[in-house]
Amino acid sequence: MTNRTQLIDVIKITDGVFTRITDMHSNVPWSEFITGQQLDYEYIGNHSGEKIISPFVEKLLVDGILSDVNLNMLCAIIYAHYSHIWDNLYNIYISEYSPTDLLHYKETINSNDNLVTTYNTINTNVRTGSIASNASGNNNIDNNYYGFNSSSKNPVANNVNNATTEETETFNNLTDKNNKTGNDSNDKTTSSIITKEGGSSGITPQEIMMKEIEFRLWDYIEEVFKTVDDILTVKIYS
Repeated sequence: MTNRTQLIDVIKITDGVFTRITDMHSNVPWSEFITGQQLDYEYIGNHSGEKIISPFVEKLLVDGILSDVNLNMLCAIIYAHYSHIWDNLYNIYISEYSPTDLLHYKETINSNDNLVTTYNTINTNVRTGSIASNASGNNNIDNNYYGFNSSSKNPVANNVNNATTEETETFNNLTDKNNKTGNDSNDKTTSSIITKEGGSSGITPQEIMMKEIEFRLWDYIEEVFKTVDDILTVKIYS
């Protein structure tokens, strides 16, 4: 037999899942602006009360009645499944921003140039060799004289002077070295900002404003109701 039991037949409008979840977890996002009982009135009375219950809920019925124990179990399951989604959606819902900020494009470019110069210079002067200066010679002095009434010289004295001078300068393997080793570093950091007016990623101002209107018309509570439907009603309503 096809199940035709409606949600309002098993869950009371005055004591539904939102009342119990809010009582169990006082920090649920909607507690900032609406009570759990008000949500039950809206959910059962205007949103999902006439929807067919899910096979899961049907299995929890005893003689067509959903007990308090089983209803609490359903509330615990729903909270475990969707509480993080409710939190994330609510943070988006209450976010504050200016949609026109998307019309301004700003780019910051930072660059860091590091120039390092390494040098290793060796100047070497090597002198190898010798310089020699030699001087030599002979000095002969003629001391022969003619005698009285003589046609030939008679040696009186013969002086011979031999003189030799020698100067030698020698230098071997004399090396002069001048070594220079080191690094020169030059760091340069530059920053530039480019600002452009107009839509980013090709989006026009009109498209941005239409997206903003769609977002503002989005109903956070409607999204919460959809998650609860996923557990309590058949999938055709999900």
